[in-house]
Amino acid sequence: MPKAISSYELTLDSRPHNQTLTSWLYAELRSAILHGRLAPGTRLPASRDFAAQHGLSRGTVVSVFERLQAEGYVSCQVGLGTWVNRLATVNGQVNRQETPPVYVRRVLATYARPKAWIDLSLLERGRPFQAGDPAIDEFPARLWGSIAAKRARSFRSWLRTEDDGRGYRPLREAITHYLSISRGVHCNSDQIIVVSGVQQALDLLARVLLKPD
Repeated sequence: MPKAISSYELTLDSRPHNQTLTSWLYAELRSAILHGRLAPGTRLPASRDFAAQHGLSRGTVVSVFERLQAEGYVSCQVGLGTWVNRLATVNGQVNRQETPPVYVRRVLATYARPKAWIDLSLLERGRPFQAGDPAIDEFPARLWGSIAAKRARSFRSWLRTEDDGRGYRPLREAITHYLSISRGVHCNSDQIIVVSGVQQALDLLARVLLKPD
């Protein structure tokens, strides 16, 4: 099985006061594996690096890794590290609710479609950290032009790449991996759409959410 090394820090929920570090870390990693946040073949950081990322002792991390290995969730090998196993039988045990939770139903019951934007105007420019106002002077234009020219000269190779309109698939898969590991968002590449900018993104959202007129 190919092993993809995770370059992102895994997001972990806060530890309850009445739970030990070992049981908390075990539950978090086990949940991430069962819910697909840690995909099969994903290689975990070394125990020393993992401990440093989350402020834990290396002994705690090693203990949890050994328990996960004993239960078949991961495989460990000296010199190769620790990676997630493919657990088809375990994945089937994940609880899937047929009806949404109460708080979701409550929100859906009171949801009203937003009205179309009226008199939309640009915000005052020049404020710090303002969206839509990039630092053009800092953009590496020379490097960007060199890369673009190099790609344009070999356009036949990537022009034939299969595309379904949602964007370059390897890029969408990389975004999915980042969201899963670093942000705790469970999704797949088919739910990712790569757009050219904020304007196109808002246009697509408006077409989906807003009623005509």
